[in-house]
Amino acid sequence: MYSLGIGPDTTVQTIYPVIYLHGPSVIAPFRGAFYDQPGGPGETVKEEIDLQMDGAPEEFRTGMEHLEHNLQLAREYNQLGLGWPFYLWKQPAAGWDTWRSRIVDGWVEKRKGEGARGSAVVRLHLERLNYWEGPEMLVPLTNLHGIQQTQLLQVYNHNDAAHSNYAEIAQDGLVGDLPAPCRLEMNGHLEAPATGWYGNVFIGLNANLHPDVMIDHWLEGEEGGSTVGVNTPAAGLTSNDSYKVLSWGVSTETDLIGWTLTSELMGLGDGRYFRPLIRFFPGMPYNDLWLKLKIKSGAVVIWESGWNLMQQTVEIQELPTIQLPPYLIHQNSLKPLYLFLTGKRDSVDPHTIGVDYLQLTPLDGWRKLVTRGLGCGGDDALTDDGFNNTVYIDELGDYKTDYIAYGEPILLRPGRLQRLYFLMLDRDAKDAEPFRCFKLRLYYRPRCRRV
Repeated sequence: MYSLGIGPDTTVQTIYPVIYLHGPSVIAPFRGAFYDQPGGPGETVKEEIDLQMDGAPEEFRTGMEHLEHNLQLAREYNQLGLGWPFYLWKQPAAGWDTWRSRIVDGWVEKRKGEGARGSAVVRLHLERLNYWEGPEMLVPLTNLHGIQQTQLLQVYNHNDAAHSNYAEIAQDGLVGDLPAPCRLEMNGHLEAPATGWYGNVFIGLNANLHPDVMIDHWLEGEEGGSTVGVNTPAAGLTSNDSYKVLSWGVSTETDLIGWTLTSELMGLGDGRYFRPLIRFFPGMPYNDLWLKLKIKSGAVVIWESGWNLMQQTVEIQELPTIQLPPYLIHQNSLKPLYLFLTGKRDSVDPHTIGVDYLQLTPLDGWRKLVTRGLGCGGDDALTDDGFNNTVYIDELGDYKTDYIAYGEPILLRPGRLQRLYFLMLDRDAKDAEPFRCFKLRLYYRPRCRRV
């Protein structure tokens, strides 16, 4: 161990310094520390650190007061959310990164009869979170618009042969051995014909269990089978420049459109859960249309969701969560199944809606960022900060909070091929232009059980 200290992150605040207990930055009365780091199971771990202290009585008193004060501030943050988090900082060797672990509680014990004349051994009892996290690191990202890119990877609001709405992380793209939080910086970048401010953003994570292949998350409307649908071109306004127009005229339950769930797709699903996001183009015309999902094996319904009432005018809407495959998880050579969108209205008048696409959004991580005001300007950056569980807008160096986040902060998994998927609406939470895109920068703090 090269150095050890207790204190806050001094890049965030400068009121309280780090108290070094061991290493080249240590000052009287502290002279060194013995730290075995036994570790253990659970969310927190309790440890003991023996501190060698040496100096005049006044130095002893001042040193002990500062140490106890830091431990009290750590307790206040943990119990009341006041102030700043305090950490145990450890640098394993000279030239290595310094890692930190947030302190939950602690107290100091004076060891009687130990130490030479004018010196003493103090035992520090600590409870800390049961992991260490390293310094912020940029994550290399890949899609059709860049390979292993750490700065401003372009992400579109649709996915086709020429555009990606995801960012991929290589299997060896992260260090550490535990899931780690991240900070997503989404910098506005509108391409014609998209205009205006950004509104709600949907983010899903696929922490893949397969080392070299990803599930196909995208089902184009025009590729779905339908007895009531007609493919319609819409260049520049829809994904793949086309969508499916569905028209029917009964008030009873009607299968509107269906997609094949291939054996490969279900095998890559691994029994995990997915949230379908559907885009209606040009918007949802009704306030009384009910939709649900069915999974069929041939003509037999083997699973169906409850009914969901659609929101009028909104283009991207959430459908009920599904499990893929819905049965025989981890079995090979599953027979293909069929995913159907079924609808009904309490009217026999002609009904017409347009389906651009349906995204199977993996739920290994899920965030829904909802604007409470004007949203994010086209030249600004929307940041989802998983380190501090906050969402804010960077307006050229001025920060404000205009969003509320649903879902837990995204945790990236080291050692896995992963993708982050994005879809977004305008600030009125209605339109989802395919060329409403942004440029992504992604940071994370690696986590380890031991350092």
